[in-house]
Amino acid sequence: MKRISTLLMLTIMSIMYVSAQDLTFTDIKLLADDNTATESPCYDNNGELCALLKIKTPNLEGLDFHNKKNYKGTVTYNNGIYYAYIPKGLTKLEYKHKDFLAGEIVYDSLGMKTLEKGKTYMIELILPESPSFVVFKVTPSDATITFNGEIYSGNENGMYEIPAMPDTYRYKIEAENHKPTQGMVQIRDSEKKSISLALRPIMHRVQINCTPKDATIFIDNIDYGQSGSKEIPQGKHHIRISKNKYIDHEAEIVIDANTTHLEYKLVENENIDIVHATPVTIYATSKYIYKDNKRIKEWKNGTAVKFMPGTYMLSDDDGNMFKLKVGRKPFTVRIVGDTMQTE
Repeated sequence: MKRISTLLMLTIMSIMYVSAQDLTFTDIKLLADDNTATESPCYDNNGELCALLKIKTPNLEGLDFHNKKNYKGTVTYNNGIYYAYIPKGLTKLEYKHKDFLAGEIVYDSLGMKTLEKGKTYMIELILPESPSFVVFKVTPSDATITFNGEIYSGNENGMYEIPAMPDTYRYKIEAENHKPTQGMVQIRDSEKKSISLALRPIMHRVQINCTPKDATIFIDNIDYGQSGSKEIPQGKHHIRISKNKYIDHEAEIVIDANTTHLEYKLVENENIDIVHATPVTIYATSKYIYKDNKRIKEWKNGTAVKFMPGTYMLSDDDGNMFKLKVGRKPFTVRIVGDTMQTE
């Protein structure tokens, strides 16, 4: 089986499918009542009268024929029909077009061994059908797609555009630590069908016990609450157990069918000192009071405002500024004019 590992490979494959296709032609028919070959004659380099081959197309312009050096005159195009004069003895007519594979019109293979001079013939060009695609958008993005016997993987964004002939196909989507899924898809002519699939992770129930019991469990930074039974996706994870006044426990874990219990015991942090906000009662004649140039919205004259210990710059409506140092004991501040007193 062929493995395609990058979106670039898929893009190249799609382009080849769209533009590098063969043209096909119907059998050559003699137009017995058409006298164009003699009424508008063309002669080859030996002075012999040419046969005329009318090539009917569905208005496809840009076909170029390579045998013009064998006769006098040019290939003309009118209302979807090419007029190609065929010299005596010529058994095929080469052509090319920018959107299709170059090829040959071989008379013998289309029902005529030779074209008689002065006779008019016709064949009809049949364009290939417009290409069809199936577009897969899969989650997780590293999932592998098996489609029509081929494997597609390695696309960073999880999107694959796969050309497919009109038919019914079976596909399978697989990813590590996820439940695989499969299905059938029918592709019609000139259709671009989109399929979005999100694989379900394989889950395992794990009993996580912590000491102290009310510690908080974080797995991949998701809050799983406190001790107890948890549904955790299969695979590798980062776990963190956290509680105030204790040292966080962090570890890399692997969850699989054999993982049933996890036990953790936190160590008390003897160096931590829990700091609480200190209430400061402020009296002032100003309408507003500001802390570090920001209005203290909760302040009213004579009310307590909570400050974390530290140094701040207080100011009032008149632009008076005062340095305020806050410790752990509550105190009172009185602002009168350009002075500030603490009690």
